[in-house]
Amino acid sequence: MARNTLLAIVVVALVSICITMPSCMLRHPLMKSGKTYFAADSTVIPFTEQFGSIVLDVRVNNRPSRLVFDTGAATTVMGEALAEELGVETKFLAKTEDANKQEGDLHVGLMETLQIADLTYRDYPVLVVPLLGDSGECLCIYGIFGAHMMRNAVWKVDFQNRLLTSYRESLPAAQLADFIAIPFTPDELGVPYIEIDVAGRTLKVLVDLGSNHGIDLDAATVANLPADQVREVVEGAGSSLALFGREPRPFHMIEVSQVRIGSLVLDQPLCRQREQVSSKIGLGFFRHHELVIDWSRQMLYLKPTGSTIYSSVFSQVSLGLEDGAVVVSSLARYDPEINLQLGDRIVAVDGKPVDPTNQSSVCQLLEEIAGSRNRVFKFTYDRPGGERGLQQNVRARVYLR
Repeated sequence: MARNTLLAIVVVALVSICITMPSCMLRHPLMKSGKTYFAADSTVIPFTEQFGSIVLDVRVNNRPSRLVFDTGAATTVMGEALAEELGVETKFLAKTEDANKQEGDLHVGLMETLQIADLTYRDYPVLVVPLLGDSGECLCIYGIFGAHMMRNAVWKVDFQNRLLTSYRESLPAAQLADFIAIPFTPDELGVPYIEIDVAGRTLKVLVDLGSNHGIDLDAATVANLPADQVREVVEGAGSSLALFGREPRPFHMIEVSQVRIGSLVLDQPLCRQREQVSSKIGLGFFRHHELVIDWSRQMLYLKPTGSTIYSSVFSQVSLGLEDGAVVVSSLARYDPEINLQLGDRIVAVDGKPVDPTNQSSVCQLLEEIAGSRNRVFKFTYDRPGGERGLQQNVRARVYLR
């Protein structure tokens, strides 16, 4: 299969497909099918971090594939082209709405086998979705490994060494003595939610390892916090690409007086406030910890491995791909010297031309920007309508969608 038919799924730096599972879909017998086979009591699985997401090398129906490890996705997902190539037939349809409240049909099929190192999954349901975005050439991702396939094991995530370890049974208490223990509540398909304290208010949040953000708070929650406990740092503008289309989506970066996650205390952390988006915690927070998720005990275990203090220094601009071109996909409005606008096409970075016909070089450039820490860039941009401009001293991140 040509790379440009691969699935690109939404999230910062990559992906998270946000959908509302209809009750008829959850009740369907196929959603409860599937068996997991362990070759040993534990399996070590190396992973790569590509544009900030956990990516696994797997085999689907005995062919090589790559999936994003995503606790925030209820089901495992693959693109239509891959499903057709593998002969995955639609078993039933379910009407639903995506994160942008747009309605459409979901196709659910059956995956014969999924192999991850020594783990084998047989006859699990898989959600077949349309091709999303223009990022397949860079991402080389075929889909998502979702929570409903994780819940039969215990998962340990070691970000420092880039290793996942899957255990057949719960870990002994002695191995978790240095961890912070946090109960979680799974939904019907296993997606985990924990309770945190935000400025003295208890809030239920999604544990979303498919998101590259840190702490996301929904606007209604923020509106109910005492005014003296929240400080707006900057407002921004972007768009949200979900299953059935793209919608404008503003956001605000805010500083909250204090957030407690179990016994861990974060003073004045920087959080993101968004409209019509569920509160969640993503990799921006969890990658500073060693993490264990035990579905049988419904417990999350955290052990800090580095600084968990959130700096107020963050990217001014997010870049994405559209029709092979590098574009401004999100913009923080706090610097009057930033003249960029959403949709501007980046035609040169630090004086070096960006050639949209050479996808390999574009991907290499985006990886370089994504791996930068507090580096500033000089962008030459073209604006719809013919205007060309130069923007200096820009901090940027990559948001492939």
